[in-house]
Amino acid sequence: MFFIAIPMSVGFLREKKDGTLQRLFTYPVSANLVTLGKITPYFLINVVQFVLMMLVGIFVMSRFIAPAFHAGAHPWHMLPVTLAVAAATTGFGVLVAATAKTPEQSSTLAATGAILMGVFGGIMVPHAVMPPVMKKLAMISPMFWAHQAYLDIFLRDAAFGIILPRLIILTLFAIICFYVAGRKVRWI
Repeated sequence: MFFIAIPMSVGFLREKKDGTLQRLFTYPVSANLVTLGKITPYFLINVVQFVLMMLVGIFVMSRFIAPAFHAGAHPWHMLPVTLAVAAATTGFGVLVAATAKTPEQSSTLAATGAILMGVFGGIMVPHAVMPPVMKKLAMISPMFWAHQAYLDIFLRDAAFGIILPRLIILTLFAIICFYVAGRKVRWI
């Protein structure tokens, strides 16, 4: 889901370069509302992407892999986790768009950032087999917290209180990304 930052940041920078954003900011609407209108579709794309991944996992992969997929004892916990992850990924995309100067630079930053978060977060190398130093470093990646929250739901039948700290960390990551991007952005 973090790879949404690539088209998001490239799109923002292309619109800035060709003048589309400047024209949008001439309308009698606040800059915050314009920005919210620009990021909402990417947030929704992340949610739809998660739903599609779940449908593939449940209906397609369960035909090839045994045992079949189990959503855990509290599958409704996936909703707040998915919303927090979507906010974190959207925040990351806005941060990349605000920091990069060219579309090429933003696609490189977004892809490299997503891959590094995946490596450190236990997505590409399971957290259980990481050396102790890497296990500590994994905690800086929002992907680690998202992955652990989903594992808590699917494998550990965790109560909401168990996933709440992970949700808080993901939400804080999103808030920090949006805040830093808001302080740094120069759309016009």
